[in-house]
Amino acid sequence: MPLGDDASIARGYANLKFTGGRDQWDETASPVGSFRPNRYGLYDMVGNVHEWCQDWYGSERYHVLRGGSWGDDTDGMRVASRYGNRPEFTGSVGFRCVVKFEGE
Repeated sequence: MPLGDDASIARGYANLKFTGGRDQWDETASPVGSFRPNRYGLYDMVGNVHEWCQDWYGSERYHVLRGGSWGDDTDGMRVASRYGNRPEFTGSVGFRCVVKFEGE
């Protein structure tokens, strides 16, 4: 996805607040693959739903959330951004299954 501070740059790449491209999924998650892939061919790496991470945030009452969701602006889609929330919070949270890649 292109970089910059202007939220309109994210249009077509992510389901985020203020991108001008959310009309179809206002205040809700969009189906997987609804937006263009990033330059690595990966879909839905930011926006749409927060990614629920296994590690804990702060007092160990909150799980780490990354990637921003449909309710976040472009600040939330930065890789360095993280949030903490209780495990029972599910309104804009999902998870990603991963496999370790064994390189040559």
